[in-house]
Amino acid sequence: MSGDSSFLLKKLNMRRCYHKMTYNAQMSIGKEKRKEMFLGVRDIPYVMGSSGRPDVMMRTKRGNCASKDLKLGLDLMKGGISKLMIGSVNFNWKDVPIPPSIISILPDARDVHSCLLVDGEIVDPAWDLGLAKFGLPVLSWDGVHSTGMGVKYLGVVSEYSIAQVLATVYVGAYLDIFRRMAR
Repeated sequence: MSGDSSFLLKKLNMRRCYHKMTYNAQMSIGKEKRKEMFLGVRDIPYVMGSSGRPDVMMRTKRGNCASKDLKLGLDLMKGGISKLMIGSVNFNWKDVPIPPSIISILPDARDVHSCLLVDGEIVDPAWDLGLAKFGLPVLSWDGVHSTGMGVKYLGVVSEYSIAQVLATVYVGAYLDIFRRMAR
């Protein structure tokens, strides 16, 4: 019995250490630095249909919700924050304040929007300052709490690991290259 209890105590102690490390990692960069990182990504111009790859976004200075979320997530990871996921929601462009003439050229007004989840809080850097004049909700982050979502979403927020989304984005880019080569 004492062997079982010592095993449980060790396991409990390991769990405490893990939680302490996770907490310390989350606090490794201050909220002012997190806010600065958020603004740096948010203020890159949003371009519908641009690559979801963060490296392409940084090179072209144009991004979409996926590339912005991935870039911010990777930066926060480098800063020691570990509880990060990518959230994905369905939405309708008709619910976004953009001219109907633009919506009418879309093959389907339904689309998918992503956000970053930081310790379960929604952080959405999608819309840049230039879009505020069109009525899009340009969000701010205090470095801790949720920004809210930049779109009116339908259903629930699905969660994916950053690694999973990165793999999907890069595999998609390679498939595009292969398609072009096959033509």
